[in-house]
Amino acid sequence: MRRIMARCTKVSKLAFNLLSCQKQTLQHPTAASVFSAVDVDCTEIMKHILFAMVLVSLTTFGQAQPNPGNGNSVVSTYIYPSLTDPALTNFNDQHFVALTTNASARLNKLLLHLPGSGHEPWQATNFILTAASLGYHAISIKYQNVPTIATFCTINSDLDCFRSVTEENITGAFWADDDTNATKQVTLTDSITNRVVKLLTFLSTNALAADQDWNQFLGPDGIQWSKVAVSGHSQGGSCALMLTKMYAVDRAALFSTVDWIRVPTNDRPTWFAASGATPPERLYGFTHFEDFGGDNHEEQPTIWQDLGMTAFGPILRVENYALPFAGSHTLTTLLRPGSTKENGELEYHPAVIIDRAIPTNATGGVTWVPVWSYMLTNVSAPLAANLTLTTNSAGGRVLSWQGNSGFSSQFEHSRDLTNWLKLDLPAREVNAIMSLEIPPYLLDDEQRFFRLSRQALVTSPIPTAAGFHTDMSFVHGGIARNYFLKIPSNWTAATNWPVMIVLPGHGQSITEFASRQAELVGLADSEGFIVVFAEATAGIDSYKWFAFDDPHLTQPYVDDAAFLIALADQLKASGLNVNSNRLYLAGFSNGGSMTHYMASRTNHPFAAFAIMESGTASGTGFREPYDRLNPDAGINVAAQVPLPWQPRPVLLMNMATSVPWVFEGRAPIRGARENVARWTQANGFGGPVTNGLGIIGPPSTPFNTTSNWTVVGTARPRVAYDDIRPDHNWPTNLIANGWNANDALRFPYFTTQGTNSVDQRLPEWVRAIYPHSLSPDPAAPGKFVRVDSGTMTVEIWRTAPMNRTNEVIFVGLSDGGHQWPNAADKLPFNANVEVLRFFEAH
Repeated sequence: MRRIMARCTKVSKLAFNLLSCQKQTLQHPTAASVFSAVDVDCTEIMKHILFAMVLVSLTTFGQAQPNPGNGNSVVSTYIYPSLTDPALTNFNDQHFVALTTNASARLNKLLLHLPGSGHEPWQATNFILTAASLGYHAISIKYQNVPTIATFCTINSDLDCFRSVTEENITGAFWADDDTNATKQVTLTDSITNRVVKLLTFLSTNALAADQDWNQFLGPDGIQWSKVAVSGHSQGGSCALMLTKMYAVDRAALFSTVDWIRVPTNDRPTWFAASGATPPERLYGFTHFEDFGGDNHEEQPTIWQDLGMTAFGPILRVENYALPFAGSHTLTTLLRPGSTKENGELEYHPAVIIDRAIPTNATGGVTWVPVWSYMLTNVSAPLAANLTLTTNSAGGRVLSWQGNSGFSSQFEHSRDLTNWLKLDLPAREVNAIMSLEIPPYLLDDEQRFFRLSRQALVTSPIPTAAGFHTDMSFVHGGIARNYFLKIPSNWTAATNWPVMIVLPGHGQSITEFASRQAELVGLADSEGFIVVFAEATAGIDSYKWFAFDDPHLTQPYVDDAAFLIALADQLKASGLNVNSNRLYLAGFSNGGSMTHYMASRTNHPFAAFAIMESGTASGTGFREPYDRLNPDAGINVAAQVPLPWQPRPVLLMNMATSVPWVFEGRAPIRGARENVARWTQANGFGGPVTNGLGIIGPPSTPFNTTSNWTVVGTARPRVAYDDIRPDHNWPTNLIANGWNANDALRFPYFTTQGTNSVDQRLPEWVRAIYPHSLSPDPAAPGKFVRVDSGTMTVEIWRTAPMNRTNEVIFVGLSDGGHQWPNAADKLPFNANVEVLRFFEAH
């Protein structure tokens, strides 16, 4: 009988746990045999029991009492790691999983709990059930939590020992330390990260848990850490804390967590004070005052101070305070633990979370439920960024403030406290004192004001409610990016929706651009498009897209292409039911340059492009070597913009008289037709050709039309003087046609390129293609002109008249100013309508 029992021990434990899932109990089951027959095929029994266990575990979870008194009942179960992945045979004691049955109370947040050294996931059952009742999807996982990290690190000359072993526990990346941790050596398979991914995948893919939405915590890159609250006891607390350094988690609850190097330094490891991804207002600690005979209490304040947790309130004893504990993030107790060791000593170390050691209250309930609830739900405001102004050894003026890794920020400056300009690009803060020297050129005025502009590193959940959502943020590259999201009024999950992402031009916020394109927002409803207005970063040179390859020099660079790809991925993964084959990108001016560049990236997801009044970037906009204190020093750097990666349909539009985008080109700026030629080459219609005037353009096409328009009165387009380049024979041509000389001289005759003044009158050949006539606007003399007549050309490259596959369409307009034209501009080309129609065809 013993022989059979030995063969079936694992089966027996599984079978008992199968039965225990149906019991209303907070106690972990102990193994007992349910077999008495001698001839037992353990393999077959294992198959049946494993199958049955899955069915029972996910349907008839053990019912538990609602701990926080909020009326939310909880279901829970145990799942072996090997059930989630057959390779997980080490440390195969069960994970513990809990969830409230009240779907409306779920927070859509995951609580990941990591037990302390030698402890099992089920030994903090009360804590896990409390978290589940609060609305968390709660898991307490089994991982390689023996031997203790202190075994390797309390006596160690390597001050990074705790950090290295803890990181290995999380990632499975082997840390070699003269083989002192040979008994630890956590593999990638056994790592905490892999075990969590496998458990979430198991829960997500099992049909019986389909309505529990566990997959929301997994993304293309693994665990969605922004949706995860981490907690841990002792060694598990160290791992939880390390996760806050590695990822921006929702919050952390640390129980009896102390790492300390006894010999030779008798000090805490340096990694506590290192900057981390999670800001201090999201960290909470709870430990017993007498833990480790008082040592823990002496060491804990130092560590809490390193982590920035003491800034939110005093270290206090919870039994002396009512909720919300004076806002403190650093909690202790002197209540008598509920258990003793074998030698009769009280168990202080586990008393704040382990079921057996928790003190009971006057009614026999769990004392710590209010404390745990506070740690898992309290929201503290970030620490104020008080600025100080000092002088460095070189005489420079330096602004300093307390950083917070939950934010990205940048300085703004102003002469009058009304008009504020950005200084430098936004950057992620760290949990330390941060400093920035003020460039001397900003200190020449009698007065200059400075302020710190901060934005929380929060990725907004994507809504599915119809409307224009203007408060959306997306964290990428360590900074918060903004976008607007228009969801059509007739949106339904039953339809696959096309998405158009629009990029404003240089110096334009999405607020400014979208307010001018209210027509486009309205067309999203009638045309059935989800429309996204994405915003460039601002700083140094106002709002600007980095529409070129990273030059890998000293100058700043923001990978805007990666941002747009990541934003598109988030939209696809959302509940909007986006058609991943119908993602489109359109841009105006500098946003159009970004659209040109986006097409060159080999991993872009876009099906077609539209580029309005733009061209490819010619320079990076920064000098090299870059000196933020003197940005005008150094030499200009040419922008590298490869050809489009793959053939894609594209619609381009340029104004012949545009000031920012020189139609004919002016080195190093490519002309409008040369940019078209890059697309005809990429799409297989022929490479660029040079005409007799030395102008580079696309090959000729039989599909082209030219049309002229004439309008009168207020129906005429109105354009600002400084938005129209004068003709080659200006100003005599205008005066000969009756213009007042003062009005005729208002047009911009020259521009500055570097240190040179450049004649920017329109070449005769351009005006020959795009004839027009202008007159001063009587309603705004000296500011605007009216376009009495003009010309529009349309050229189309196709393999056949009706074959629109990878077509290239170029629209040229004689006048209209530098803009994304809409109905109010009264031009024969309305970009809002034409771009949407173009995308509808593709």
